[in-house]
Amino acid sequence: MSTTIPYNTYSHNFGILIPKDTGVTFTHQSGGMYCKQIDMEGVFLPLKRPIMNLGYPEWMKNSDKDISKIDLNSEHIPEQDFNSFPEWVQERGHFYNWDEFHHWLNQDHVDWYSNLDLIKEQELWNYDPKGDMHEEFRDYNPSEKWDSLEQIWSAIDKRLPFEYEEFNVYEFKQEIMNSSDKNYGDIETPLPKGYPEQGSAFKWIKITDAEVEWAKKLAGEYVIMTYTNCD
Repeated sequence: MSTTIPYNTYSHNFGILIPKDTGVTFTHQSGGMYCKQIDMEGVFLPLKRPIMNLGYPEWMKNSDKDISKIDLNSEHIPEQDFNSFPEWVQERGHFYNWDEFHHWLNQDHVDWYSNLDLIKEQELWNYDPKGDMHEEFRDYNPSEKWDSLEQIWSAIDKRLPFEYEEFNVYEFKQEIMNSSDKNYGDIETPLPKGYPEQGSAFKWIKITDAEVEWAKKLAGEYVIMTYTNCD
């Protein structure tokens, strides 16, 4: 009989896993071709997904709560907006209701309004950095909005309730190897034993400063930040 209680983080992959002997293991899964699963024991703290607010159309502010009254053929509607409307909305000349409006607003290719999920943005970038496949299937190319994966993570980090330092196992061991005769596999790290050292959908971090109490209590400890990503 298993001595641990298994859970998974599939419905909310973004969070902090605190390595502890709790008897509870969390299965974290990456995306992409392999969808690797990693079992990690501890306490999982889901984090609010970082969102970049891009605002809403100026032309909807005078809708008096009835979106159907807005004439989409008006000269006040930007050409970029009109060309992105579904064909049937263009022909009708107005949105039928708020559901139809939000259906348009939440399309991947309408990337100049609403809220941008930054965890999703880094996942899309990792899956196809050039963006050719996204442009073909989603009509959206992340590389037109971002210059690099580092820029996306910088935007994510600014929206977290804490500051952190990332611990890169490969760089740590390489630095020791360059100044000694030790082999890569023989070098020990300051990370807790029994946990994976690296992976495509998580990273080891050390919290250095925080706004919230739970993160302050973790300051100085090595914890795992999990997120949705492609392997």
